[in-house]
Amino acid sequence: DAGAAYVFNKDVGGTDNWGQVTKLTAEDAGASDLFGRSVSISGALVNSIVGAFREDQGGSDAGAAYMFKLITTGVEETPEMSDVVIYPEIADDIITIEYTIEYSGISENRQAAIYSIDGRKLIEQHLDGERNTISITNLSTGTYFIHIDFPDGPVIRKFIKR
Repeated sequence: DAGAAYVFNKDVGGTDNWGQVTKLTAEDAGASDLFGRSVSISGALVNSIVGAFREDQGGSDAGAAYMFKLITTGVEETPEMSDVVIYPEIADDIITIEYTIEYSGISENRQAAIYSIDGRKLIEQHLDGERNTISITNLSTGTYFIHIDFPDGPVIRKFIKR
């Protein structure tokens, strides 16, 4: 099952009625990807992350996260931002986040959040400047997502805790 996620909103189709606004799917959906198994929503549906637990592009059942942004005419998939780097992809104790000067001074309250594969927020940390580190020592071995909000949309990257 490739999967799907559905967006509902109150007062759609009548007062106090919860109606479907849209159906989210992955453009590169494959059989058994399980798209929609985990979902994270930020800012009253302004930004959403939908997981595909068994997406195979990064290897057999490696998984993937898809970013969506609510716009006035519907929902669009948010493009990746290449000027944000999070490393290493396989880490023991620390994750480093670097982004260009273009984004560093825009928000003094920029936050990074780390989520488990099932969408639970585990760590949130304030970011100062263009280069930041986050301790992941207390995380168990596994796959995680790091989420950072930027003016052009959120940046979400996957990493593995060894």
